[in-house]
Amino acid sequence: MLDELRQGGNGAGQGPLTGEGFGEWIERLRTVEELTEMPEARQRMAQARERAEAARRDFKRHSRVPQWGSVESGIATPLAQARTLLRQELAKLENPESLQPVDRDPVPEKYAESVRRYYESLGE
Repeated sequence: MLDELRQGGNGAGQGPLTGEGFGEWIERLRTVEELTEMPEARQRMAQARERAEAARRDFKRHSRVPQWGSVESGIATPLAQARTLLRQELAKLENPESLQPVDRDPVPEKYAESVRRYYESLGE
């Protein structure tokens, strides 16, 4: 889902927010959201879904093509965060003996970008 959003969707120059595949894409997102048992990941998926629906409404009503910056911050980033949370949980379940990140409190929104850049710089 996240890859489709970033790659533009159906290949015809229209992504899932503006193309004909929106209904199928949003329904798949809703299904994954409903099947997710992790409240934090579920909340992030709901946030992304709600913002995608709002962007689609604006596109349909006012012919406003979503701006990539708002798509990235409002839809792609929460989906990526949910994917990370689910991957961490899956890793714990698959190999409980391996070292895993210690559960921690979420980073406040206003510091999230700084923390992300910090960890990226550590990985270089």
